[in-house]
Amino acid sequence: MRFFHHIFSKPIIFRENKVNLLVIENKKHFANFVRDFTVQSRGEEGEILLSDDVSDLDFEKHAEVIADYFSLDFNGKKLSSKLITELKQSALYSFAGETGELLGLLNSFGSKVISSVEFPLEWETVDDIGAVLKLFDYRLNVISENPLEMLVDYMEVCSHFLKKDIFVLVNLKSYFDMEEIKLLYKEAFFRKWNLIVLEPSSSGSLQEYEDIVIIDKDICEIRIDNEEFL
Repeated sequence: MRFFHHIFSKPIIFRENKVNLLVIENKKHFANFVRDFTVQSRGEEGEILLSDDVSDLDFEKHAEVIADYFSLDFNGKKLSSKLITELKQSALYSFAGETGELLGLLNSFGSKVISSVEFPLEWETVDDIGAVLKLFDYRLNVISENPLEMLVDYMEVCSHFLKKDIFVLVNLKSYFDMEEIKLLYKEAFFRKWNLIVLEPSSSGSLQEYEDIVIIDKDICEIRIDNEEFL
């Protein structure tokens, strides 16, 4: 898998056990990258092209952009929808008997309760257990006082429910020290997540773990990676 932006001389490749560190020193271009990553992760148009060895890929389906490490939304609309979908599948296949019995009781109750009204009524039977499950207002309850643990938990949730395998981490090195970042990298390698770390300056690197592309203030490109793999 690889991605490309017109500012680069060639595509940037995701390599196993390597993080792509992008240092964009030009402020205007840094802001453009943050915008493109963000809007394309929501399905809008942008300048970033994602592909495998055969065809272009949908950036929204693969990538999650994280810029605020203290307001991670574990219960956003997409995650909540996928949670209900998973619970619905569980109800239909693991608890099929109980599900059928519950729907039967609800419909029986619905037919009885209308007898209290003297006017003719129309009503819909309940046959979607997903609609019933929504009434419970299920929410992911992930709590930790450790910001790094919360970040990893959020990434795991996005990977599980949304099938995300690319995480764009903006200004990561402003919030975590090198030892924490090293732990994050190792966790990502273990889980086969592809990381893009987007930084506005060279504030330290872990070259053992990173392929580095720098776009300096004059829009010159510097690469620090193992070229034989590219």
